Amino acid sequence: MIKKICKNNKLNNQNIPVIYSCYNLNLIIKLIIEFFKNEKSLKNILGTKRFDFHCEKKYPDISIAEIEDFEYLAFHFILVAKRYYRKILKLKTNDIFGIPDEAQNCINIRYLISLVEINLKSIPKSNFIFHCCSSGNKIVDELFKRYYLRKYLIKIKINKISVIIKPSKDLDFDWKSLSIDKSSFTKPFLKTKKFNTFNNSNKGFIHHKNLKKSQAYFKLTKDLSISNEFVSLDYLSMYIYGNRNKLNLISNVLIFSINIFKNNIFKIIKHNLLSEILEIISCKIYYFCCVNTINSLKLKYIVCSYISFKHENILFQACRDTNVLSIFYDFSMGFPVNKNYPGNSQIDLIRNPNYLITFGSQRCEQYKAVKRLKSENVEIKNALCPQIEFAREQSKNKKNSTNKLDLKKYKSSRLKISIFDSLYGFNYHIKEEDVISCLYSLKISKLEKIVLVHNKRDGFLNQHIQNSNLIYISQEKANFSNSYYSDFIISLGFQGAAIKAAFSFNKPIIFFSENKKFFNDSYFFFNKKKNDKILSIIKKLTFNGEKLIKSISIQSSYNKFNSKISRNSKELFSELSLYNIDSASSVINKIINNK
Repeated sequence: MIKKICKNNKLNNQNIPVIYSCYNLNLIIKLIIEFFKNEKSLKNILGTKRFDFHCEKKYPDISIAEIEDFEYLAFHFILVAKRYYRKILKLKTNDIFGIPDEAQNCINIRYLISLVEINLKSIPKSNFIFHCCSSGNKIVDELFKRYYLRKYLIKIKINKISVIIKPSKDLDFDWKSLSIDKSSFTKPFLKTKKFNTFNNSNKGFIHHKNLKKSQAYFKLTKDLSISNEFVSLDYLSMYIYGNRNKLNLISNVLIFSINIFKNNIFKIIKHNLLSEILEIISCKIYYFCCVNTINSLKLKYIVCSYISFKHENILFQACRDTNVLSIFYDFSMGFPVNKNYPGNSQIDLIRNPNYLITFGSQRCEQYKAVKRLKSENVEIKNALCPQIEFAREQSKNKKNSTNKLDLKKYKSSRLKISIFDSLYGFNYHIKEEDVISCLYSLKISKLEKIVLVHNKRDGFLNQHIQNSNLIYISQEKANFSNSYYSDFIISLGFQGAAIKAAFSFNKPIIFFSENKKFFNDSYFFFNKKKNDKILSIIKKLTFNGEKLIKSISIQSSYNKFNSKISRNSKELFSELSLYNIDSASSVINKIINNK
């Protein structure tokens, strides 16, 4: 991911290392010179090349809490940039404002922050000059530069004409150039969607994105539809339901746009804020369409089970302004956070429906800690995840597998182990080393076994298990029904889906990482005594390769291992408040039917 060139190069009369996270003209010239000078010095490390620099150690161990610092810092830069623009521009307090492609901008700057921090942790107390692309927003870039100059005396140089280096493997990241959302300027003026005259429901449901692909995600919709009629919606359908009176919509948009430009024209020109103004107009168009959709369909309730960082809070604002009750169900269990930034480190925690429903007290506490939620009077409820209900129903009905060969494997006397993989790069929680070590531990165990592979995305687990000679069965995304057959579950890093699967069938779970600092300073709960207790449990359930090999080498050691982790897993489920809670559909039904 990082390119280090000429550690002993003289730059500004100082021996300062130069680190490139992007290709630019200066780097290309250095690469060409280095290639002809000493071709053998090119080395692939961490998915990219370092030149004239010998890495003292591999990718540094970074705890979840430290990673959370990166996310907090990135999101903090975004929030400061938004406050800066609001201060410059003349806007009304109720004007919805977001910087262009805000969620992607947060991802981009977090990527750059991570690169700098990885270098700092690889070689503590080192100074270097860091060359990188723009995150996409000049204010965010300036905050990034000032922060590292003041705190570490590290110079950040933004290269306007450059291409980001996106390495493969451990540090792969979803870097994208920012773009203005064009849907607000096109979709409202296309064909209007006809209403279903046979559906007199006053309840709308914005479904999960993978609704058609995953029966597990469909469970919530299916259960709620038994006792309710819903108008099926998605975030973009608001545009084509809300444009029935196009002339009125165009008139409102034009009046708003003219006033925005009239009040801010000199500042727009002076500070080059055209894209920011277009984003404000885009948000306002979506707001108008949401209000029109709510009024046209005569909605009184809107249930959401799908994330859209830009659209959801605009919709929730429109709901509040039209006295419509909004309910959001969050499938995520979240990650442990840093105690210094409780609740305000993650962009996906800043949402404002009337009701927030999620699974597990950890996620509930994170939502409660967000100051903005307290001021918006959001009620937060703990409810059983629909994926768990679906998995339990599938296991009872024996519909887990239609493949007779797979069913034979599931019911065999061999040891069955479910492994839950993670997204690589986005959270830096796990590395290729973790996957290799975990599979090696299973491979050399003398016990006969079958591995159930749960991938969020094709990654190292899928790649390495194919070459491992282990017997394995790939599982459907979001569906952990077959964990019913597992003897125990392995979470690579910290995976909410793995915890849900283990809890569904009361299976023991372990967390696997070669990173000794993985859970250091992590906060599951903000009460210290409660958090210390859960960290004590987690510590007993955390394994590396060496520890796992000893535990499953022979049957007698496995029996002791299984007994111990079973006891600790039950205690973990209890501390996370997973027992004795109502289903999500039951909780939502009580809200919308006033029971």
